[in-house]
Amino acid sequence: MNKAAPRILLDGLTFTGADHPPVGVSFKDGLNVLFGASNTGKTFIVKSIDFMLGGKGPLPDISERIGYEQAWMGLNLPTAGDVTLMRALAGGAYELYPGHTTAPNPAAKANRKLSARNDATNTENVSQFLLSELHLTGKEIAFDVNGKKRALSFRDLVRFCLVDEVAIQSESSPIESGQVISTTAERSAFKLLLTGQDDNAVVTVLDRKSFKTSTTAKQEVLDDLLNNIDSELTADFPDADGLAEQNKNLESSWERAQQEANLAQQSIREKLTKKSRLARLIFEREQRRAEIQINFGRFEQLADVYRSDIKRLEAIEEAGFVLSLASDKPCPLCGASPEDQHNSHGIADIKKAKDAANVEIEKIGKQQGDLDLTIEQMGTEGLQIEKSLEELEGELATLEAELGDL
Repeated sequence: MNKAAPRILLDGLTFTGADHPPVGVSFKDGLNVLFGASNTGKTFIVKSIDFMLGGKGPLPDISERIGYEQAWMGLNLPTAGDVTLMRALAGGAYELYPGHTTAPNPAAKANRKLSARNDATNTENVSQFLLSELHLTGKEIAFDVNGKKRALSFRDLVRFCLVDEVAIQSESSPIESGQVISTTAERSAFKLLLTGQDDNAVVTVLDRKSFKTSTTAKQEVLDDLLNNIDSELTADFPDADGLAEQNKNLESSWERAQQEANLAQQSIREKLTKKSRLARLIFEREQRRAEIQINFGRFEQLADVYRSDIKRLEAIEEAGFVLSLASDKPCPLCGASPEDQHNSHGIADIKKAKDAANVEIEKIGKQQGDLDLTIEQMGTEGLQIEKSLEELEGELATLEAELGDL
């Protein structure tokens, strides 16, 4: 079973004004009949509903509306549910309130303000708001026989919802207003209501008059351009017969110039590649030179440590030697002879310390020798790098000069 199409139900229409009691009419779901004698307001109600659905107005200036300033129209919408549209009788924008109301609530503001002017790129207008409730936003209708299109407006649908006595008495089709300029748009809107398909797929063609005007204008422009070119050629080249030979010579000259330019470009590319290589080598050499300078400082500090350690160990060895000389002498404390001494007073330990100091001195001396050799090698490498940098920088300067000439 197909889902029922969305619909808009009219709940009521009320007029309010300062110091005037609200007046209006209410409607029920289904058939509603307004009846009465002539000039009792039936046509005014129809025009007021049209006015609240985006009509420009103005409303008929009847005596009964004097003192009334706003119109409130209650609607039941497929998505928003019960809402009320309020609009000043003088025209202008709308205010949208939730629920059915006939007066603004001082404690609450209107949910939205809706413009009376339709704008398909903006949803904040009454036309697009109502179209969105009917799931018809973004639809397009053709408005002329050439397929020119525009966005659908809710005003395109209102004339099928509100039918006055003039339309009823008309001998033309009820879906047409009688205005020739509006016939295509009215038929397109009616087709959309019947089928649900808009005219988005219609291909627009250029009308005959516009095509002829455009073609004539283009032809005149081309004629003017050709005349100007002929005038310039006549002024600059009186001997037009020789232009072909001149063109041939120019093409030969251009070909030679192009070959020279290609050779120059090739040479430039090669030199740029070489320049990049030289710049990289210079950067690497400068980095290594900086590392050598840093290591020189560190190695000098290490050499100072080695010298200090050797002096300290030599002092220990010398002290051990001096102390060991007294090992076969009478004790300086008690006077006992060497053969009567039972306490060695640490002579063995002193000899061990002396021997260990000698071993350590020998070890540090070897390390110091290796360090001296490393420093010498680094010095040699540093001199080679300095010489290499001078050569590379000279080569780079020469290359840059050649590039400048090219």
